[in-house]
Amino acid sequence: MIKRWTAASLRSQLVAIIMLLMIVTVGITGLATVSLLRDGLIDRVDADLQSNARAVAAEIYTAEPQADGAVLRYYAAVLDGNGNKLVANQSDDAEDIPDLGGITQERIIDLDGSGFDVASTDADSEGWRVRIFRFANTEGYLAIGSRLNTVNESLQEATEIIFTSGLITTVLASLIAFVAVTRQFAPLARVERTAAAIAAGDLSRRVAVERPSTEIGRLSRSLNAMLAHIERAFAARTTSETKMRRFVADASHELRTPLVTIRGYSELYRHGALQKEEDVAAAMGGGSRARPCAWASWSRTS
Repeated sequence: MIKRWTAASLRSQLVAIIMLLMIVTVGITGLATVSLLRDGLIDRVDADLQSNARAVAAEIYTAEPQADGAVLRYYAAVLDGNGNKLVANQSDDAEDIPDLGGITQERIIDLDGSGFDVASTDADSEGWRVRIFRFANTEGYLAIGSRLNTVNESLQEATEIIFTSGLITTVLASLIAFVAVTRQFAPLARVERTAAAIAAGDLSRRVAVERPSTEIGRLSRSLNAMLAHIERAFAARTTSETKMRRFVADASHELRTPLVTIRGYSELYRHGALQKEEDVAAAMGGGSRARPCAWASWSRTS
């Protein structure tokens, strides 16, 4: 994975980073939104439980439904001072009622009327929200609860909407980022093509300077200055090599004649053609007279 990442182009890396940031942003925003939405819905349930607690308690004591039948959707139970259930508006044999078995007096005191979530006696149920209020005239308590099905359904629907829209937004933003990054990298691509042409031997090519105040503009100016120095250096090297080749050719030509003369006299001497000392002295004198001519030619060439 690391090798594939390092081998990817800079444009691909930037788009991938933008996508990752978008995904993280959508995820964090979505989770925060869902959490805040749940808190708001739970606060509404708690407020609803408090506003209907008196009517539900009256229904339990009178054993008659109130005029407003809406209280039938609540579960209510009267608890004694130790938290034991005395009476409820639903039978313990009902499939879906709050499991209040773990409620103790210490827990009731710690809760101080605030709401809390409890499991249901039905495994398929999504749980209950319960609040416990103290009766004013007795030492008993009223536990009133409401199903969390509506809250959970609303949260699920909101979650689907938020993350679906976030996914669509991320895809669209990634496409826009790809187009924008590609457009912004167009001058850099031209720099790359110019550098490839220069590497192939065309030292006269130069990079077009676009938007000089940007990083790519400054890079283009620096690259052009470097190319100018390189071109001058290559020109100076070519001139020096040309002079050196001319010197070597001239020196070889000038040295060829005296060397041939010296070789000729040496061959005559080796074959015994020069028997007398006068002849040897004359031959050596002719060779020594030929050498200054070669060195003079070399001096003129240099």
